[in-house]
Amino acid sequence: MEEKLDLYVIERKTSSPVSQINWKPGQKELIAKLYIEDKLGYRQIGKKFGEKLHYNTIKRIVENYGGAFRNGRESKQQPGLFATAFQKIDSEEKAYWLGFLSADGTIHKGYVKICLQQKDYHHLEKFQNFLNFSGKIKTYQQNGHDYCIISIGNRTLYEDLIKLGCCERKSLILKPCEAVPQEYVFDYIRGYWDGDGGISYSSKNNRWQAYCTSTKEMLDFFVEKMEITTKPFLEHRCQQTYRIHFNGRINVYKKMSLLYNNATIFLDRKKQLFDKLKETMLH
Repeated sequence: MEEKLDLYVIERKTSSPVSQINWKPGQKELIAKLYIEDKLGYRQIGKKFGEKLHYNTIKRIVENYGGAFRNGRESKQQPGLFATAFQKIDSEEKAYWLGFLSADGTIHKGYVKICLQQKDYHHLEKFQNFLNFSGKIKTYQQNGHDYCIISIGNRTLYEDLIKLGCCERKSLILKPCEAVPQEYVFDYIRGYWDGDGGISYSSKNNRWQAYCTSTKEMLDFFVEKMEITTKPFLEHRCQQTYRIHFNGRINVYKKMSLLYNNATIFLDRKKQLFDKLKETMLH
């Protein structure tokens, strides 16, 4: 017990607090464990050793032991985080959130963010629960509108999403993710459709319509998988974004059934509209 406790005592070559450290056997390994496995930040580790350990000192030790160094915010958000969620797309939830992030996510400088209207706050709670994220969902106002945002700083999440094609400035270059197994393709599409698509109903014309906006490559993929007969068309020439839409109660129901029937994860208000359409098919 005394030998273990002694590992928390830093010995330096001189009395200067910045002089070179005389590392004891097992001391660097302990620091790596505290950081990588116990998810302590570098300041917390310094407190355990009774003095300030330089940021770069801990960074070198962690990286030498195969760990990835986190930024300051990430250190506070790490405990329990499902950081490896997107290393393999092998579930409905993973495929759905990959699709949703491809549509409404912001992947930038090590951060993964989703910003939605305040009315969709509960959807961010679903994402928060999926990743077991302990950080807060923040709310704010802009131009008279209410929004909510979740922001997660995690290098593993960030890099895995980049590998899956969910990249920075993706709106003009996004392509279908080839890593999504066939059995989860409709979950992936539903995630994207919940983000940048939808179903609408006009009581004036008694007309149902489904629509989605994306790159031509993404929409061509949706058209193929859902067997949609209409083709993507250029929506905004200055932005090079494309759109598909199709009408007809029966037609919309058949295509949207591929996405929402038996689904367990979805944006509630869009699923509710599909359920309303489904009810009309029973009468």
